[in-house]
Amino acid sequence: MKKMTVVLILISLFMSMWGLTGAMAADASGKQNGAIEIRLKAGSEQVEINGQTLTVEKPFEANGTTLVPLRVITSAFGTKLSWDSKTQTIGLEYAGHSINLKIGSKAATKDTQNVQLNVAPQIKNDTTMVPIRFISENFGAKVGYDSATKEIVITGILQTEQKAVPGNINTDEGKTSIGNSYYNWSMKYPSGLETSYQSFKGDYVEFSDAAGEYSIEISVEPISEENISDSGLLQKASDQSYGGDTVLDSRIVRSGGIRYARIVSKTQQGSYFEDRAYVNSGNIYFLTFRVFKAENYKNTTKYQGYQSLLDSFKTSFDASESTLKDLSSIKNGYLIYNDDDYGLSLEIPAEWTKVGGGHSLKFSSSDDNQMISLSVSSLADGDSLAAWVNREMQRFKDTFVESYRKLGDMKSLTISGSEAKSVEFTFTMGKNWTTDETVYFTKGKYKYSLEFIYPQDSAKQADLQTIIKHVKESVSIDVNKFNPALGIIQDPNDTYDRNKRITVKNSKYHFSLEIPEYWEASGGNDETLMRYSFTGGSLNAYVITDSTMDEFIKRLEDRQALLKSTTSDFKVLENTYVPMFGLMAKKYVTEITNDGVTVTATSYLFSKDNVLYGFDLVIFKAASTPENLKRLNDAMLSFKFLN
Repeated sequence: MKKMTVVLILISLFMSMWGLTGAMAADASGKQNGAIEIRLKAGSEQVEINGQTLTVEKPFEANGTTLVPLRVITSAFGTKLSWDSKTQTIGLEYAGHSINLKIGSKAATKDTQNVQLNVAPQIKNDTTMVPIRFISENFGAKVGYDSATKEIVITGILQTEQKAVPGNINTDEGKTSIGNSYYNWSMKYPSGLETSYQSFKGDYVEFSDAAGEYSIEISVEPISEENISDSGLLQKASDQSYGGDTVLDSRIVRSGGIRYARIVSKTQQGSYFEDRAYVNSGNIYFLTFRVFKAENYKNTTKYQGYQSLLDSFKTSFDASESTLKDLSSIKNGYLIYNDDDYGLSLEIPAEWTKVGGGHSLKFSSSDDNQMISLSVSSLADGDSLAAWVNREMQRFKDTFVESYRKLGDMKSLTISGSEAKSVEFTFTMGKNWTTDETVYFTKGKYKYSLEFIYPQDSAKQADLQTIIKHVKESVSIDVNKFNPALGIIQDPNDTYDRNKRITVKNSKYHFSLEIPEYWEASGGNDETLMRYSFTGGSLNAYVITDSTMDEFIKRLEDRQALLKSTTSDFKVLENTYVPMFGLMAKKYVTEITNDGVTVTATSYLFSKDNVLYGFDLVIFKAASTPENLKRLNDAMLSFKFLN
């Protein structure tokens, strides 16, 4: 079950899109290459978008930055909006640009660049507040100030290649109901109901009506309990409910053979919530209905309409009903995933989840034991499919020692009507083997690598091969659907020269290192630790200020002795002093094997001016190629004192 904090954030995030009048929604997002003008004042709840007035949570200033409700942005620009509940990240896409903001964090991204905000996005009175200047200017608009009216004025031109959000679900003639065939629910809907947000699998969906009067959220979760009592179901509804300031009704309802928990509550701002919970066929269904203005909920005619809509909710889906629109993208056990920007479509197992984005899409099995990855990058002038695959095969050979890798033959096949090559890369770090079957193909000016990664000894090989075959056959690329803003996407594997080195410096302790540019800085780096890693190894350079060399050596050797006494797979291969950088350094070479995986660490310690410096050169035996060993050693020997 979702935790209350996640529910609150989801509600507040998408609350910022609701409450528009029908005229406002049409005017703001329906213009074709028309002008955008937003006028607002900090401290005023009246915002004007293209001449239409909207009442919102009051914009306010913090640290010189004006924050406004998110729906001001989505309404005016018609942005594509996404939400990652795990990281609490807001995604906005417009006119070929993307922005990612995180609630409570000043760290943000614009396209692929990291930026630092003056003020973090935040939740205020159930409304998501975001920095207006940062978003507007990165979407190509201008931010100015009207001294006569003392208003902030944002002006721009609406870009029509961006699809406006939300989208009306009432697009099929003759459809009077909506539902989800995979999660087995259905209900009627009035004309004008719009999809504000739907999760990747469709187990969470939000609707709002074009008149801005109300919103509906439906979420479905598996439940293991059986024979849940009335009090138990009511408690689950209470745990899930948004929870207004005052509870007006809380009880179990039985009607037409259906049982559900019903909680009605009211906020101090005058909004009404009705939360319901249903249980059927191993699932629990949560329905949250919100009316934004008290007068609408108290209006007898409107209230009867609301209740008629809610009472139509059923935990079933009749596929034979022609008037029922299916919102599910899951068919025959596979989820149809579409990426309009890349003109891409493929089908993955319904129980798998999406775990990555950018130009590398990743999908993981429910046990995290298998993965499908699809990467997109540009095909350079003069490059070819065969040359690209040969480079990848050589890179694999350079990454693993020969006895720890197996390279299959290149095979030919067809993907989405294009010639493709398939290669099986199989490797191990010592015990268990992993297979990475990669399919390479090109379409237009872009190249695609589709990877299937799984343990070689999987007990479900037959099922897995069926999945792989299905996914391959499902891939479709339509170059005519590419986002017009789609440009050059460099392939990192082709961009980096593995022998190209860069200089990194420690400004506090005045030393530098030269490391391969493709190495990645690992987490935890600070002024006393510099850690860089690559596939199968890492280099740690560290500074110790609270211990003498003799004290640190004693602690280190005590730890080694403990490891030797508790495991037979730990060995000290070398313990000596060696000259280094004009000083004498203590050198250790240790080796440990755990579950068949062998790792070697070469450590150096030396002292200068009462400061202790250390290096750890760590590498898996599987990755101990001459090239990797040389790069590690060269990086360590590049150490220089800067004064």
